[in-house]
Order: sequence, then structure tokens, then C-alpha cells
Amino acid sequence: MKTSSKTAPILFFWLFLCALTLALTTVLMPSACSAALPQTGVRFAKSQAALDALTKNPGQAKFRSSWEKIYTEFMAIYADTTWPDRPKALFKAAETLEHLARQSFARSDAKKALQTYEKLALTHKKSALADDALYRAALISSGLLHDDKQSLELLTRLKKQYPRGDMRTEAAALEKTIGSAKGEMLSANKNAQNSKGNDEDLEAQLASAEKRADRLKKDKKRMCWRQSWESVESELLAIHKKAQSKDLGLRALYAAAKARHHLADCSHAAPDLQSTQELYQTVYQYNPRSPAGQESLFKAASILCENMNNTRQARRLLNDFLRRYPKSSIAPQARSLLAQIAKHDKNAQTVALETLTWDSVDKNRVEITLNLTGKTNYSARLVSEAKGNQKHLFLDLNGTRIDDSIRKGVVIKGSLLEGIFVEKRGGSTLRFDLRDARRFDVTSKPDSCNLLITVDARKNVAPKTSQNGQNVAEKQKKTRSLAIYDKDDVVQASQPVGIASQLGLSIQTVFIDAGHGGKDPGTYHNNVIEKLVALDVAKTLGRLLENTGLQVLYSRKSDKFIPLTQRTAMANAAGADLFISIHVNANEKTSANGFETYFLSLARTPDAARLAALENIGSDRRMKDMQRVLAKILSARVDESMTLAGDIQRVTISRLKRNGSPAKNNGIKSAPFHVLVGAQMPAVLVELGYCSNQEEARKLASGRYREWLAQGLAEGILAYRDRLSRLKTVHNSRSRKKSL
Repeated sequence: MKTSSKTAPILFFWLFLCALTLALTTVLMPSACSAALPQTGVRFAKSQAALDALTKNPGQAKFRSSWEKIYTEFMAIYADTTWPDRPKALFKAAETLEHLARQSFARSDAKKALQTYEKLALTHKKSALADDALYRAALISSGLLHDDKQSLELLTRLKKQYPRGDMRTEAAALEKTIGSAKGEMLSANKNAQNSKGNDEDLEAQLASAEKRADRLKKDKKRMCWRQSWESVESELLAIHKKAQSKDLGLRALYAAAKARHHLADCSHAAPDLQSTQELYQTVYQYNPRSPAGQESLFKAASILCENMNNTRQARRLLNDFLRRYPKSSIAPQARSLLAQIAKHDKNAQTVALETLTWDSVDKNRVEITLNLTGKTNYSARLVSEAKGNQKHLFLDLNGTRIDDSIRKGVVIKGSLLEGIFVEKRGGSTLRFDLRDARRFDVTSKPDSCNLLITVDARKNVAPKTSQNGQNVAEKQKKTRSLAIYDKDDVVQASQPVGIASQLGLSIQTVFIDAGHGGKDPGTYHNNVIEKLVALDVAKTLGRLLENTGLQVLYSRKSDKFIPLTQRTAMANAAGADLFISIHVNANEKTSANGFETYFLSLARTPDAARLAALENIGSDRRMKDMQRVLAKILSARVDESMTLAGDIQRVTISRLKRNGSPAKNNGIKSAPFHVLVGAQMPAVLVELGYCSNQEEARKLASGRYREWLAQGLAEGILAYRDRLSRLKTVHNSRSRKKSL
């Protein structure tokens, strides 16, 4: 066919236009794609790499937000219906949740991981990962949720739906393990019920129970299952009770103590440790001359010393051991442990003045509180200068070490109290410079080792008198001799006690508030975000307190925003007994560092006022509310909160020092934090450290250091709880392997 001369230009024009369109499409498409999100496959690879990196980074793995971020990305990838490997993304999302559950010990996380695995098995039955998902769900059910029935049902589904799947061998092994444990427990219970006390039958039962215990120790999956060990222990105690032979009874009792000891090694829970050492002492009392009795006495002493920090009772048991068994093969170990206790007690004998606070009640009256680690001898005298109205109050603290932060001296403006200095170079006498003072009083703080100094400058107030009419100010010139405080002794009934103790109150519920959250990150320096560190320490603290039998409530357990006023309202509504708010500090001076605890009152120092202003940012309280706020501050339980703050500060500083990572002791302070206003219970705010300081930020980023902080907070709270019961007991609440 021939093309006419008229149509040729038109044809060439259309051909040129098509070529131009194709060229433009080729050039423009890459740039358009480059502006969009990465391809789904690339996103999955990045998320997989992030998950692998997180599992190898223990410090970052402590933060819930790290796991939740990866889980959210996997679920977003799964939502892309055009991607052919969607089941893989869902499986990884479930795996991320499983990792989180093993970090958080939260049943809710374990359940969510199980449900995600089940969703994969139900929605994508033909996927190669479906049987893997069912197996992982069964593992979570038996290992984390302790629901053997549900685990066996999941394994049955796996075998039925995927008889030739690659997980059939692992599923059969897990089913056998669960069935064996269940059968052993049923058999043990049946034997314990049917036994009539025949020693031959009991001997066979004892051998069977000991074999079960040996298998449990070697079973990596069940070696820390509480129900398995408690079942073994119960059977052994039943055999001990029914045995007619004393040797058989001793064997069963000693085996029961060892079973409880293994469980305590897994849980690190205070009740398990207490039960273990009591069982060992029972073995010793049952037959003191037997080798098992000797070993049990030493083990009971070791647990008291090394796990429960009760050196007083441990020392008594060890001395008893060496008196009875001086030539025992364990005697060298007992002497070594006694030497360690002696060294510890020598260091603990020195009473220390750790913190000092003052409250200018008005222009004519000031109250000074000295936080001491123990009872000490003291005397006080008031000296006037030759000229002017200035007075000096000297307080001699015999045999007391004064903290370096007080040794530097403090100058105060706008108060009856003008300065605090250490008078003697040795550090045992304090000098308080006073604008004017007509009388003073030194008394022991209720139910504590603290001293309260009250100074008054008013003319028309009669001085306090004792029952026999003697002037108290004159009486204070005499040296008071008080017994050295022993933390294991019961407080003498003649000592004054706090209002909470007088009313017979006790601590059952603790409300933990992780500062900031959600849209409010708090302070942020040196890659440390306050809201994440506070949440991590809060949750660890909660787990430790729960191990001691306390009920724990939280203002938040995830990264979400809660207004300041709602936090104490939540605690009040729940009827909590204590309110603990956890924060991280910062300062323009990067050299600032240290741990400090605040209670609700007006700020007495510029630093406290600065910090209160920072922490109160975002509060919904307005200026017109401040009169009511101040009234609440004045009516709050300031004394109890101050005592709680003192216990937390002292014990936490001590815990960090014992763990080889000491922090500067900034003491207890007062400030008008909005988050504490309205609390109907003793309430404190804890500043864990300064993230603006590079060294302290490095420690705050460490999971181990945060755990030590949580341990100190927990032990301080327990010290306050025991103070109310007027008993000075010792607690070690560390729990790194708490089972769900």
C-alpha cells in the first residue's frame, strides 16, 4: 500500500509522539518510585535485621518501645495484601512479641504472642510456617503461661493438620515432656494419698521422687517450672511425715529442702529463700549429728548471709556450727564466711550522717532534720557572739562520719538559719549559724534514727519543759547516750513511733508512677530518654515488690501520656498505701550528678525550685488553683513522706555502692511537684540520676544499673514497710528469673 504525500506528515507526527511518551515514562518512573516507601521486601529485610540486632543488645532490649516498634513495622508489612510473603511478616511479628514476653514477664504479652501465632495458623493454613506457628504457640502456653492443657490441644491440632510437617518431631518431644510431667505429678499425688506408712513402699517413693528431681535439673525446658518443683517437694514432705525410720525421714526432708533451694535459685523470690533456709534449719534440728544436718546448718547460714543480707542471724548459726563441728570438712568455709560477715559488720558499725534538710517554718522558727544511719551519742550547746545577735548552735555527734556534701558548708539566705558548717576537721561536730535564737530542742524523729532540731527566735514563747519541769534547752547540754542501732533488733517500745505506726497501718498496695510518657518524653540528653528509662525501672520495681507479696499498681505500663493530676487521682481511687514517682534529672551544668529523693513541700533551694518547675511543665493546674494546692501541701502527710524518702535514699545509695557502682548521695529534698499534690498516702518523687552528665547517662543506659536502681528502691520501700510494723527486718528482693 502506498502512502500519499498528504498523510505522511500526520503519520510521522503520531510515531514521534508515541516515542516521546515512552521515553518520558522510562525517565520519570524511577523518580516517582524513589519518592514512595521502600518496597515491601526491602522493608521486611530491614525489620528482620533490626530484630536480630535487638536480640543481641541486652541494654536496648530492656525497653518495651524497641520491641513494639519492630512489631508495628512487621504488622504494617503484613497489611500489604499485594506482598506474597505475608505469613512470614505475621510470624516475625509474633516472634517479636514472644521475645518481649520473655523480657517483660507479663502474661498479657505472652497471650498476645500466642494469639498472633494462632492467627497465622488459622488464616494461612497452607503456609509452610503454619505448623511452626502452632508449635511456638504450644511452647508459650506450657513454658510461659503454664497451661499444659492448652499446649496439648495445640500440639494435637498440629499433628492432625500437618502429619508430615517438619515440626512433627519437636511436637512429639514436647508432648512427651508435658505428658511425663503430668503423669509424674499424678503418680506422686496418688502415692502420697494411698501410702499407709510402710517404709518399704516409702523407700520406693523416695527413690522415684529423687529421680524426678534429677530429671528436672537436667530438663532445660522444665528446670525452673514452679509447679514441678513444688509437686516434688510436697511428695517428699509427705514421705518424711509418714516415715517410721528416722533415717528415711531425714533423707526425705533433706531432699525437700534441696528441691525448694533449686526453685529459689530460679525465682530469687524472698518467700522461696525464706522457706529454703527454714527447711534447712528443720533438717538440722531433726538430726544435728548427721552429715545432712551439718550441711543444712551451713546452707541455712549461707542463704541468710548471701541472699537475705541477714548477717546477724547468719553469724549465730555459723558460730553454732563451728562450736558443734570444729573438725568438719565444711568448717573452713564457715570460718571464711564468718570473716566476711565480720568485715561487713566493721564497716557497718560507723554511724554516718548522710543527709541534712531544713524547713524554715516562718522567719522566727526553723526545723533541721539529720538523717543518720544509726543511733549515736550527741550533745548540743548554743553560743552567742560577743557582738550582735548572731548565735552558733554546736551539735557534737560522737563517733559519727559526716558526708562530704555537708562538709563543704552551706550558706542560706532569707532564713533564721544562715549557714551550716563542719566545725572539727575530723568531722564530728556541726555548727549552725543563726540570725537570732532564744531556745532550741533536739529530739529523736519518730520511729527512726533521725534527729530533729527545732530553733525558735520568738520572745513570748515559753521554752519546752520536761515532765519534771527542767528546761529542755538546758537539758540538751547534757550528753545523751543512745544504743547503737542494730537493724535486726526489734525497736524498743519506749521509743516514739510515727503516726502511721501508732494507727497500726500497714503497706499492702504500692502505686508506681513512671514519669512522663507518650507525647511528653521528659528530658533527653546523651541518647537517654527520660520516659523510657522511668518506665523500665518502674516495671522492674513492680516485679520485685510483687515477689514480696505486695500488690502493685501502675500509672502506665506502656509509652502513653497521662496528665499529672490524674496520676495521684488513680492512686487515691485504687486505695494505694504508697505513691512512688520515678524520673530522670538534667542540668545545664553537665558536671551535676547523683541520686536524690523528693517529698511534697515548698522548695528550699534554687535547684529544687528549678527541678519542680521543669517537672511541672505540662500540668493542667492554673494560677487560680495555687491557693488550694498550697493548702493540700500543708495538709499532706509530710512527715511520713519524708521518712519514706529517707529510707529510699539511704537504701538505694547503699545498694549501688555494694554493687560496685556508687552514685553521689544528693539526699532528700522538698519541692512542690504537681504530680505529688493530692496524694492521700505517703508520696515521693525519685530522680534516678542526671542524663545530662555523660558518665551517669552511660550508667542509666545500662540494663544492669537500672536493675540495681530498682532493687534499691524496692528495698527502701520494704524498709519503710517494716518500720511501720516496728520491726527492723532485712529483705533481698532481687528477681531476674521470675516465672509468669
